[in-house]
Amino acid sequence: MRRDPTDPLWSPGLKTRQNRDGSTTYYWVAGKVVRDTKGFLPKTARLIGDTEADRAAECRRLTAELREWLAGKQRSRLQFDGTVNSVLDYYERHDDSPMQSVKWCSAESYRSAIKTMRKAIGHKKLVNIVGIDLKRWYRELAKPAKPGGKERVPRAHFYCCRLRDAVAFGVSLGLPECDRLHRAFSEVRLQAPTPREDYLTYDHVVAIIGEAHRRGRHSLALAQAIQYELTLRQKDVIGEWVPQSYAPDVSGIRNDHGKVWMNGLLWSHIDADLILRKKTTKTGQEAVFNLRLYPLVMQELERVPAGKRVGPIIINENTGRPWTRATFTAVWRKIADAVDVPSTVQSRDSRAGGLTELGDYGVDVELMRHHAQHRNISTTGRYNRRTLEKTSRVAELRAAARRNATGT
Repeated sequence: MRRDPTDPLWSPGLKTRQNRDGSTTYYWVAGKVVRDTKGFLPKTARLIGDTEADRAAECRRLTAELREWLAGKQRSRLQFDGTVNSVLDYYERHDDSPMQSVKWCSAESYRSAIKTMRKAIGHKKLVNIVGIDLKRWYRELAKPAKPGGKERVPRAHFYCCRLRDAVAFGVSLGLPECDRLHRAFSEVRLQAPTPREDYLTYDHVVAIIGEAHRRGRHSLALAQAIQYELTLRQKDVIGEWVPQSYAPDVSGIRNDHGKVWMNGLLWSHIDADLILRKKTTKTGQEAVFNLRLYPLVMQELERVPAGKRVGPIIINENTGRPWTRATFTAVWRKIADAVDVPSTVQSRDSRAGGLTELGDYGVDVELMRHHAQHRNISTTGRYNRRTLEKTSRVAELRAAARRNATGT
């Protein structure tokens, strides 16, 4: 089925059934457009158009009616009843909510947090909540998933921050009790998650690249080299699959789940002089690299035949399409395990590993900031992970300087 909204034959919700006599019956199915149709009728409609274009037009008309109905349904649900659930409703669905401006991947995380908070405390009346309740909910959310496991501090902090945000938005709407709760919650101190300390080393990277080639995962080897040497975020290398609803104006590669691929490296980002130019997803700054100066990247690029240097650079060998983040991460983990990379180290730590190596070699932090496309040097410092070694080295240099000064 065509999935390009600009295509006159685009047929959202189309379903076909082959009849015994060899003919085909065509249907529009609301459940193929959105998972939860919230009671919309008709659930299924038979398409009677004589041509593909007629049937496509009918599919688009029914889909437009469904979406308009859903939008009205959502608006009608925004009624404040004094519960946590109603505050979360406004935060999640109101047109002016700050949640409407977050990136799609963040929005998915927000919805997951909101869903959990609804189950736990959605029924509670705001008038009965005090500031210390937030601390108690935080402790419950931070409990290990399994007995004896690690406390889930990042989860608890993220979820409670979303509740704070929802209450703050309620203040801007003038919802009762939100101003009192906002002030009460602001007095509660919650333990924030500690920054990650793991990073990939150059030896790790070389081993992963070698094992990836042995397994026929040449694209993963190339991605690993680029992530580490160019200190690019994984998303800026392999790209991401975004729901079409979050990127209605983007045309390009689509999968069978209504998602469009975007933000990854394209061969068109590399010019004839092997200069790579690409705007990064997080800051929008343009990253520029002379690839001839990055030996790991060059040796991997040389493996790619000239005839295949079109479109996305990192293609999953099994699907012929760009990788999904989940599949890339899973395959990377198996390869990393095979070459004894610690289980705490993740693919996303490639960027930190590359910057840590630069710091070890004495590269000026301002140069490192530019290489990583950071706006602030403090951010670069967080990515430079080998803290203990560096503070120890500072102490050694200071002690040596004191000895020289005193002649001892």
